[in-house]
Amino acid sequence: MGAELPLPVRRILRLPLLAAVALCAVPCGPALADAGGQPGGGGGTDRGQGSAPAEAAADRADAKEQAAASLARGTELFRRGEHDAALAEFLRSRRLYPARGNTLNAALALRELGRYDEALDLFETLLRDFPEIDARQREQVEHAVADLQGRVGTLELLVAEPAARVIIAGRERGRTPLSHPLRLSAGSHLVRVVKAGFVPLELRVEVAGGEQAVVQGRLDPLASSGTLKVLERGGQAAAVLVDGIEVGSAPWEGRLGPGRHTVRLRGADPLGTAPAVAVVRQDEVTAITLELERLDCWLRVAPTPIGAAVVLDGVPLGRGVWEGELRCGSHRLDVAEDGFLAARPALSLQTGERRRLDSVLEPDPEPDLYRQANPARVLLELGLGPALTPSLGGDVAAGCTGDCTTGVPFGGLASIVAGYQLPFGVGFGLDVGYAVMTQRTSARPGTATTVPEGVALVGTVDDDRLLHGLLLGGCVWLRRGTGWPLTARVSGGVFLGSLRDRRTTDLSGLSWELPARSADARYAFVAPQVRLGYAVAPWAALSLGLQAHLLFALARPTWEQGGDYFHEALGFVDFPTESLAGDVIVLLSPEIGASLSFY
Repeated sequence: MGAELPLPVRRILRLPLLAAVALCAVPCGPALADAGGQPGGGGGTDRGQGSAPAEAAADRADAKEQAAASLARGTELFRRGEHDAALAEFLRSRRLYPARGNTLNAALALRELGRYDEALDLFETLLRDFPEIDARQREQVEHAVADLQGRVGTLELLVAEPAARVIIAGRERGRTPLSHPLRLSAGSHLVRVVKAGFVPLELRVEVAGGEQAVVQGRLDPLASSGTLKVLERGGQAAAVLVDGIEVGSAPWEGRLGPGRHTVRLRGADPLGTAPAVAVVRQDEVTAITLELERLDCWLRVAPTPIGAAVVLDGVPLGRGVWEGELRCGSHRLDVAEDGFLAARPALSLQTGERRRLDSVLEPDPEPDLYRQANPARVLLELGLGPALTPSLGGDVAAGCTGDCTTGVPFGGLASIVAGYQLPFGVGFGLDVGYAVMTQRTSARPGTATTVPEGVALVGTVDDDRLLHGLLLGGCVWLRRGTGWPLTARVSGGVFLGSLRDRRTTDLSGLSWELPARSADARYAFVAPQVRLGYAVAPWAALSLGLQAHLLFALARPTWEQGGDYFHEALGFVDFPTESLAGDVIVLLSPEIGASLSFY
């Protein structure tokens, strides 16, 4: 495929062709004809001049004058960068009076619009039909031709049905069998092949620059049909366009496949009608009457991808490029394609405006094919793994000073998630788990008092703490992928459990083990998690994950003062109030898991 030249290089290449604009009042063979020059440029040779009746000569002079006026308007529009509007004026000038200037200018405008195949055709027409151009300008045009040849490929279309019309980008490019391959700009194209009595054929083709694509197709006869009659209310002459293709003149009647068809009329410039919908029913006659009106605005819609459907004011215009005259003012435009997010660009046309609208659709992250491969499901997921924490915290941990040592907290976590996952990967459900953590603190400085004497006892205390309980909450998640699903999940809820402290003391030289004491532990929690899975079946997957439970105290477990303990040598002994766990506890848990899906 021919590479797109950088914009600065393109401007440099264009400068020689445009530089003569300011000089075109003199016969110097300019590339872009000036408003004051003839259509063919200042020294151009008019085509087809010769002896003719006076009336024909007058008509010819009038056409030449109108062509020069269109050329002047197009030149000014081109200078302002309004290439679509400029192209329309240059082509009108060519229709009125084909000449060197309007031919070259139209080719330049087409190149700026990226319609490289059409630009190449006109550059070659210039070299063939206007041999009088000077050597310097010929060299510039030949350079442009060489550049465009790398941006243009060819299409050989093989369709057995004769006399079928080939439509590309809204233009008829010939009838089957084609006498030669079609030139197309490199890229994607939507090719329509239509013939009365047959189902229209649509083909999407990729054409590479400098290469030829070969495509085969077949037209199938209509299995059923109805009749459409199109009338112009005032009886004026008008061309009838059905589904973007000119089929005849009003009044027109023809057979079409059942369904919705888009109809419009095109009269003498600037008369026409807005697109309208006609519903054709099998074996019935559908009549539609339209009325010509002034259409002073023009629109070209070029969607990407090329086969996107274009709908204007609720009227389907077909797939791919559409162009035509419209009423000026605001319009509602919808562009849509399977697998892409639909677009509704703002559209308001001022009187006389010619607008080119390139609508590029963004890929849909959850297209229908993905939804089909990922239907909604009930999900059951199990997880199991060790649990780690920096510390259980509380006064027990805060009081561990001097020769005190703290063991590494360790435990485990098991969880069950049951919920519902939507096709686009978002799910919600219940998260139920059970967590257990232990931590030993040795030789912590401690005190106690005898009861009722109140004698202070000083020494050390060892604590074996065990925190355990249920995690109850809800969760939401987002899952991506099928073979290796990646899940991000957030759970939230409450931890309902208890903390048991089995305490051993060495106070005033006397050691003993106290009966274990338990205290309620109530925490709210938030738990983010990420998991990477491997699908062993469409309905089952294994996974590895990492989650963090952030516990926030609602009721901290506490060793309450007043619980007297009896020692045979000391009598009753009382210990001070101490919190057994912190206000915030962080649990980290790497997990292995398995999930089951029920469709």
